[in-house]
Amino acid sequence: MFDVEVILCAYKPEVNILDSVKSVLSQTHHDIKLSVILDGSCNADIKAKLFAIQSDDRRLNIQSYNENLGLTYRLVEALELSNATYIGRIDSGDLWHETKIEKQIETFDSAPDIVLVGTQSHYIKQSLEILKTSRFPNDHNEITRQLFKNKGPFEHSSIMFKNIINYRQYFVYAQDHDLYLRASHLGKIVNHSEALTYCVFNFTGISFEKRILQEKYRRVAILNARYNTSTPLKPPVQSRLSKYTWKICKPIYRRYIESSFQEKKIRGYLYLLICCLINYDLALIYLRRF
Repeated sequence: MFDVEVILCAYKPEVNILDSVKSVLSQTHHDIKLSVILDGSCNADIKAKLFAIQSDDRRLNIQSYNENLGLTYRLVEALELSNATYIGRIDSGDLWHETKIEKQIETFDSAPDIVLVGTQSHYIKQSLEILKTSRFPNDHNEITRQLFKNKGPFEHSSIMFKNIINYRQYFVYAQDHDLYLRASHLGKIVNHSEALTYCVFNFTGISFEKRILQEKYRRVAILNARYNTSTPLKPPVQSRLSKYTWKICKPIYRRYIESSFQEKKIRGYLYLLICCLINYDLALIYLRRF
């Protein structure tokens, strides 16, 4: 039995997955298991290099599947089989400071009612140049308030949580937001004050490409948590008009995000305003945050 199991699930990973693996295996806290789940297609050369690392470090466990069943399905499956005390998450391409797990466990040990710990995060380019550093709240109450406001007070690649909760299959998107809300009912959810996670923002990833659907699922998670209701029988859908206008919005929305990295707030707000005028769903997302 390992103290910590870290789960990395990837579909068609790029070569930077190797750096993610090495950053986990280089942690000062050694009692860990890293489960790399290859959910469908994977470059043969990358796969061979992963298995080469596994042959040198048996803490790495590689599970390779031909069929792509999605992140949520694989996370639920992995947690059902895990007997680790703590669960950690990292996305392909992201990196950890070598003391991350050690400091998060120290935070858990400082108060027995803490169930989930994130960290501040550096947002980086592929070249490792830091673009921006997060300013997530550290306090449980403020984090919970932001979750209900549909804001993201955690970086998914930063979190560790006690193995007393699992993701839910319903949440094909926003599975992390749903987890945080339910975890907040089990104990305290906090952030470490140091930036111990390095995240590469991917403009081709799910968080960007499926922005509208992700927010619709978040809305379901918030309503579930607020009114203690069950998930709907049918998943959220995005209208054809919304899909069409989102395609128009995407390059503009990308400029909004890039402006926020560059601390060019006024320019960023103008890009966001244009996107909200084009896409009704996006406008609703930001109106609900006030």
